[in-house]
Amino acid sequence: VGASHTSPFESVYRTDDRTMFGPTTLQVRESYHAWGVEVPQLGNKPDDHIGYEFAFLTHVLGCAADALAVEGDGAADEAGRDVRAVGETDAGKEAFRASDAVRSFLSDHLLVFAPTYFANMKTRAHEPFYCAVADISLSTLLSLAQALGAKPTDEIDEAAYRLAE
Repeated sequence: VGASHTSPFESVYRTDDRTMFGPTTLQVRESYHAWGVEVPQLGNKPDDHIGYEFAFLTHVLGCAADALAVEGDGAADEAGRDVRAVGETDAGKEAFRASDAVRSFLSDHLLVFAPTYFANMKTRAHEPFYCAVADISLSTLLSLAQALGAKPTDEIDEAAYRLAE
């Protein structure tokens, strides 16, 4: 962050004075809390670090996958097809709850600032590796958003936050 001036903290992109630990940090913490997640060494680094946000998505998607696996262990007809609609069981409802949480988190947080962050990362990267990481991360994020129908709920002034080469 020091040399590149590319902050990985959402609050920097979401506050007028570009400070860390803004209101979005606490919103992110509330999202984590709803799923039993807490950042390591709470208080040492703001909860809205992009790495923590990606880890949170991974956790909630894992909960959805686990619920769908339980859902798949249900009753089957003679051809082996599940005879219940997904969502009729507690496991199915949990999978839907997890999908909704991921969609909301993407819309309210990552999709708002991450594209600008990854563009800045690529602008300031000195190694092709970091450009590739930015491209892969953004592509993964946008693919997940498309699959879940997530769209950003807020806009930042990208020109105000984009770094010059």
